[in-house]
Amino acid sequence: MSTLKKIKLNSNNIRYGPEPSIGSEVEQNLTINSKGQVWFTGYNYDRGSDHYPAGRKIRKNIGAEKAN
Repeated sequence: MSTLKKIKLNSNNIRYGPEPSIGSEVEQNLTINSKGQVWFTGYNYDRGSDHYPAGRKIRKNIGAEKAN
């Protein structure tokens, strides 16, 4: 049996309905690998763009034991 090397979670709250306010966080990406490296990025709404600018970034190491 193989072990999980990396997991990436993406969430996005863009939907049909009212447009989010400019600068509000609309997408989040979280990646954790088997070495314990963690990457989190939150993206802010920017009208008229298919790609949102990064609003906040967090990089940490939680250690391989916790990650696994």
